[in-house]
Amino acid sequence: MNYDNQELTEQLARRYVIGLMRGSARIRFRSLIQSSSSINRQVIYWEGQLNHLTDRLQPVNPPAKLWNTIYGRLFSRNQRNFDLWHWLGPVGTAAAVVLAIFLVQQTVFTPDTADSRVAVIQNEQQKSLWVLSISDNSIEVVPQRTIEPYSDKDYQLWMLPADGSNPVSLGLLPEQAGSIMLTPPDAFKLAQVNGLAVSLEPAGGSPTGLPTGPVLYTTDIAQL
Repeated sequence: MNYDNQELTEQLARRYVIGLMRGSARIRFRSLIQSSSSINRQVIYWEGQLNHLTDRLQPVNPPAKLWNTIYGRLFSRNQRNFDLWHWLGPVGTAAAVVLAIFLVQQTVFTPDTADSRVAVIQNEQQKSLWVLSISDNSIEVVPQRTIEPYSDKDYQLWMLPADGSNPVSLGLLPEQAGSIMLTPPDAFKLAQVNGLAVSLEPAGGSPTGLPTGPVLYTTDIAQL
């Protein structure tokens, strides 16, 4: 992956700060923050832009189901018949509080280790048009300012299967600012994708289920 691409690293930094990057991808990106001053500056910028938004959030009481789960994990049927915490006294009470906090964190913030990849669609001048964050279940598309919009046509994204079969539509690409989420078809698996392509289609997309207009761009998918 080309980490010299500023548009790409900016989108990765934003995903890192928001918390959308998890598992091994987050660990790898954290090492990049330490080794790259430009990526470090981008992360600091997005932290300044986004972290203050949490001040507007109102406290929310956890659902009763969560507390029941914690209680069930803390106290089995046998433990209920033995007053362990009374026997341990204040130390036992403190231990229960620490354990409860740990269980809440484990219950609510289960790490997402799903495979996560990115793709950058560029024009002939090597300017980024769309930055895609891809998993087996979703595709986040962030359009760039360099896109040439059409009033009577749409850009359509296609999956190029590794077995050489016909392209599979992944949806229409946005032309203006603001990210969107695409839901890939059930057949979409990252391990079976050879690359991505973008064609220019009539408004609303291809009427045949296959590219009918010119294929303008192709790109590979890179693992984080």
